[in-house]
Amino acid sequence: MNLNTFRQELATPRTSIQLCIIGIVGGICAASLIIIFRLSVEWLQKLFLPEVNDFGALDPLMRFFLPCIGAIAIVLIAYLTGFKHYRMGIPFVIHRIKHYYGHIPFRTAINQFFGGTLALVSGFSVGREGPSVHLGAFGSSFFGQWLKFPHNSIRILSGCGIAAGISASFNTPFAAVIFVMEVVLREYKIHIFIPVMLAAACGTVLTRIFFGEAQELSFIQFNEFSRWIYIYLIIFGILLGCLASLFNKTLMLVISGFSRINMVRRLLIAGLITGAVGYILPDALGAHFHSAHVLIAQNENIQLLIGVVAAKFLLTIFAIGLGIPGGIIGPVFVIGMLSGVILAFPLGFLLDDVSNLNGSFSLLGMAGLMTAVIHAPLAALSAVMELSYSPEMILPTILVIVPAYVTSTQFFR
Repeated sequence: MNLNTFRQELATPRTSIQLCIIGIVGGICAASLIIIFRLSVEWLQKLFLPEVNDFGALDPLMRFFLPCIGAIAIVLIAYLTGFKHYRMGIPFVIHRIKHYYGHIPFRTAINQFFGGTLALVSGFSVGREGPSVHLGAFGSSFFGQWLKFPHNSIRILSGCGIAAGISASFNTPFAAVIFVMEVVLREYKIHIFIPVMLAAACGTVLTRIFFGEAQELSFIQFNEFSRWIYIYLIIFGILLGCLASLFNKTLMLVISGFSRINMVRRLLIAGLITGAVGYILPDALGAHFHSAHVLIAQNENIQLLIGVVAAKFLLTIFAIGLGIPGGIIGPVFVIGMLSGVILAFPLGFLLDDVSNLNGSFSLLGMAGLMTAVIHAPLAALSAVMELSYSPEMILPTILVIVPAYVTSTQFFR
């Protein structure tokens, strides 16, 4: 079969061997790019941190200057590539898929790779799923553009790249497929579903070769609890929905309020704010799951947890709102973990010991807050379940994410 015949087959909206092949190849391209991205972040952090994401080990002055230096470096990258190409992240990728069949400009990918690396290394409260989605879509769609595939197949390739990128970033193939279908493409067609699943599988295989089999939340144990607590889970979900609505509204206020300030100043302001908060409260830097879990395990001081949640809430809003390259889901997960433990505290008036519920409520908090912030209940459920290896949490999670979603979408529009 020659290349023209291959292209003609791809133009037909049906499941075919050709679509499966490009799903596999696109997944490998995207996953390889994400693995290089992850290794770059870890290598740079190991140059000055005893452990990856252990920002608390730095002295206070270093915690202040690190985000400031990172912001300056991000500005330099944006200047070299052209400020008009400083558009990136999940919303930008969705826009390109909707209006440009998934064609991702090369310079935006350069900005995302180096800018995202610098943001994560510098301790900004952003997640790596933003760069994963952008770079995954670019790596896969570039392959289709190079071979001049039809526009519809390049759009599918972008979805494949996103699935492979998320899978390679978090080792969650099922959640990656659901995220692409629910958040990015927003359609469920078999001829799209099959190559996306193959791409996610490729991303997972490559990730496990380089980073091992372990899931990022496997250290959190979901403990069963009394059925009467299910009633409290509904209230728990409503409170998470309120928190998510406050988060989204404040984020939009920051975006609109600083829109008239030029990009260089916005990025530098984000660096100064992050550095100032990091100087006082190092636990607020970064967006890593394990550091949040250690904070929960080692501190029974509810006031400290509330302080860290408030600080991370503000740092995430200012980082994302002022244009730091990175994702919103990572910090939302961490805020959800800590908020879940805080909101489990009132149960202490009814139970002798609620410490054994910390793991369960941290996972439920992650799922509920992610649902309410990005309005993706299936993606949230599958992501937390897969990250924690806890299928028994399905029923309690549903009781949390439904009221969280309804509260954020119906009562706080």
